[in-house]
Amino acid sequence: VVSNGFCKHIWVGPPDATRDWALGLFTTEFTYTFSLMCIKLSILAFYWRIFSVQFIDKLLLGILAGMVGCWTVASILTSVFQCVPISALWQQFDPVHPTDPSTFTCGVNIHNLFIGKTVPHIVTDVLILLFPLPYIWNLHLRMSQKIATACIFMLGIFVLVVSIVRFVFVLQLNLESPDVTWDECAEMKWTGVEVYIGTVCGMPYHFPFSLQLWLINDSLSSILEAFVESHPTRKCSPEVA
Repeated sequence: VVSNGFCKHIWVGPPDATRDWALGLFTTEFTYTFSLMCIKLSILAFYWRIFSVQFIDKLLLGILAGMVGCWTVASILTSVFQCVPISALWQQFDPVHPTDPSTFTCGVNIHNLFIGKTVPHIVTDVLILLFPLPYIWNLHLRMSQKIATACIFMLGIFVLVVSIVRFVFVLQLNLESPDVTWDECAEMKWTGVEVYIGTVCGMPYHFPFSLQLWLINDSLSSILEAFVESHPTRKCSPEVA
């Protein structure tokens, strides 16, 4: 995308830079939403293994997972059908082969869409961060140990800070700017940073799942090796004329 003019002034990029920018924006909406969904659900799955002792714990975790799921579905559906036909989202920005405005309809304001996606995203982040604190507070530990344990679970606060910083850039975003490929550069960079930091901060929660995948793969490899050893390949002897 950078080679096609993104993060460059519009007069520096190729003629179809705005079309490529809009197409990249469309695909980023899916990868961004799906990545955050995986991070949130992996953390909630980790909480389920540790804190789901009582019914109320399972209920709260189920509600949080439902909120994440609803946010994901709503974000994806709104992103897909913000223009009819779907391709009009990027074709309307094509200066080389412009699309007739009478042939498409875009009923969703992209700027408002970004705000509508970011606010519930930040809210769910806050709720996920706060969920383990009451359990940690009730542990029979010294105050210093409680604080240290809480800090481990609060690693996601770095993601929350980045989300808020990105939200500030979203509020300042002007998608009708004639130099949109340059003006949106900062917001898109913070979008990438948010996903990267979220993945790194969520690695302690991903580890059990990754370990299970490794064990499954190791077991399948052992089964396959045993099967191959028990069924040796027959060597065909040459036929005697």
